[in-house]
Amino acid sequence: MSSSEPFRPEELRSERFKQRQAAWKRLRAEFRLSEENGEMKYDRVLGSGGFGIVQKWYTNGPKVQGRDNSVALKTAVNSNKASVVDALKREIHWMKQFTGCEHLVQLVDLPGDTPFENVNNEKCRGMPIIAMEEFGSGSLRILMNRLRMAKSLNGDAPGGTVRGNKAMEYIPNRALWSIFLCLIRGVIGITYPPGDADSSDSRKGKVIRESMKDVLEGTEESMFIHSDIDVMNTFIGYPKGDETNYMNRRRDDSEHVWHPIVKLADYGCMVKWDYRMPRAQRRKSLWGKRAYKSPEQFDPDASFGAHTNIYQIGQIMFDLITLRPIPFAERACVSVEILAGRQSTYGSRLVEARITSRHDWANVDTELREIVAACMSLRYINRPSLEQLETLCVNRIEEMDRCGEAARKGQVPTKPVWEPTPEQVRTMHRFRAPRGMIEPDALLQKFYKEYFVDDWDNSRDRYADYWADDALSSDCFVVDGPATPPPPPQPPVAPRYGGAYLAPFAGRPATPTAAAARLGDYLASVAARRAGPPPAGPRYDGYLAPVAGLPAGPPPPRPPRPRTVSLPDVEVDPMIVDDEGDPIIFDFEADGDDELGNARFW
Repeated sequence: MSSSEPFRPEELRSERFKQRQAAWKRLRAEFRLSEENGEMKYDRVLGSGGFGIVQKWYTNGPKVQGRDNSVALKTAVNSNKASVVDALKREIHWMKQFTGCEHLVQLVDLPGDTPFENVNNEKCRGMPIIAMEEFGSGSLRILMNRLRMAKSLNGDAPGGTVRGNKAMEYIPNRALWSIFLCLIRGVIGITYPPGDADSSDSRKGKVIRESMKDVLEGTEESMFIHSDIDVMNTFIGYPKGDETNYMNRRRDDSEHVWHPIVKLADYGCMVKWDYRMPRAQRRKSLWGKRAYKSPEQFDPDASFGAHTNIYQIGQIMFDLITLRPIPFAERACVSVEILAGRQSTYGSRLVEARITSRHDWANVDTELREIVAACMSLRYINRPSLEQLETLCVNRIEEMDRCGEAARKGQVPTKPVWEPTPEQVRTMHRFRAPRGMIEPDALLQKFYKEYFVDDWDNSRDRYADYWADDALSSDCFVVDGPATPPPPPQPPVAPRYGGAYLAPFAGRPATPTAAAARLGDYLASVAARRAGPPPAGPRYDGYLAPVAGLPAGPPPPRPPRPRTVSLPDVEVDPMIVDDEGDPIIFDFEADGDDELGNARFW
């Protein structure tokens, strides 16, 4: 959810907002002295949820690694819950473990001579605060939201959008490969960290590019399981180098030419898996969001390791390719032919011809789609290793860059580079290069400018005017502040159909049940016909009166109720009925999108 989305006024009176507001005030109070001294300046809230709140602050320090002199401060919302405090302390511990890793979010030091006891200290006695890198481009989820927003902004108008041009509606093929490599390097850093938490100070300021080439032979995996890798916990950094000349960016960093660096974050659910732990403890360690869990994360007796994290980055790539995440209830494991053989995978939709033929993302590189599907294999032994993934990505990216460079110089590339026709130029913001052809550099530069340089107006904090409102919460230490008074009562609305069938509800409070009854005039009239004459007595007078235009007398006999409703390849359970006892008929299409049998899922 972007910060610019509107909210309902009743949210400000909810217990959830009051807890977030109290946490906001605690965090502001913690750095009030630094703000008064000019060392730090509050900017806005980057995000808040049931677990924590993150604020953006500016410091008077220099820019580091291309990013602005900004910092993200994170603390817990519910300070009285021990499990929340422990999760923050765990996150600080893991971030120290990964100090220096290029593709893992880093802790940062705050300015000032007096250290803050609770900042980046997992051994503090109070509420811990995390000071970490702040990312100007947001998460991969925000990128997906912007891409979907572009479709509505573009429309079909020939003049383009309000941004002056039709924005890209997909992530180009070459950028997908590069993002995938960032995710792989992040998992390498988790699997083979450069050191322990105690030696983190010696690695401060260093940038260690994670690579299997630097892992000594015989080094054992760390058995660190992130558990919560998804598009919301994966962030895009600030653009580095020349924002307009990609050749200068390529000289600075050949791996992050078509998008800023992508980093993994949020280690609050991370565990060091140990099979010697009691089974009850292993079961409690199966954290994470259901839609992104690997198959083994549902079984405490399953095999865990780097392959568990590999599955989750495969799920991220699935979402970036299709831009349509699969709900947990609709995940399907299907046996398909990928790479070296037939495998059962939850990423089967990327390669099944009956599905890909209906989507433009079928033009994504076939090799990439098959690798992602392999990462989402049911059996962990069928998933590619980190060494295989890194080698495949690096080689493919280098090949595409060489071909793109040759085409730009007018030379003959080793593999064909897409040269769009005038008609394709007008639609290439919506439709990919056909059959996975290598995209020209100009298309990648267009994507980079539109999504990482141009302003998408996502900086506004929608609660900015209410965080400091004492009328909503009395002070930063009182969670349950006085609620704002309810709105004054409104005059009753005149009945739409004369009020005959609404007579029994006169005087009742405006509950959701009563509101639903007021909207059910047609159903009430049908029920009256089926029920026949009303019982004697004033209680029912007027309620079951026939509606004008309907014939009087007993209702016609109803046809026998079917036991099942059969459609091609589908049976509807006879117990799935509505309030009238009739079977509910679902929407089926013979050739609907992304089908299982003939039942349309999306």
